Amino acid sequence: MLNRPENRVPGWPDTALSELIDGLLVPAEWVETHFSYRPALPDVGDELVLEAGINGGADIVTFNVKDFVPARRFGIDVLLPRDALRILKERGYSYGTK
Repeated sequence: MLNRPENRVPGWPDTALSELIDGLLVPAEWVETHFSYRPALPDVGDELVLEAGINGGADIVTFNVKDFVPARRFGIDVLLPRDALRILKERGYSYGTK
C-alpha cells in the first residue's frame, strides 16, 4: 500500500521505501495493555491499534484516518503514511540510495 502513487513521497525509490519499512520493524516492541478504552472507535477491529498507541505512547499511521479521529482525545496523532514518511524524511532519515 505504501507503494501506491498517491502515498509516495517524491524522491523515495521503491528500494528505499522497502528498506525504511524493514528498518521500522527492527526497533518494534510489544506493548502491554494496561487499560482498555473500548468502545472508542466506530470500527471495533481498530480498537487494538488505538489501545497499543495509547499504552505505548505512540502515534498511529494509517490510511483510515477518518475512523481514528477519536484518538486525538487521548493525545494520539493520526497520520497518513505519506505524511509520516515526509516527516521522517524532514528529520533526516535516509534509506537506500537516490
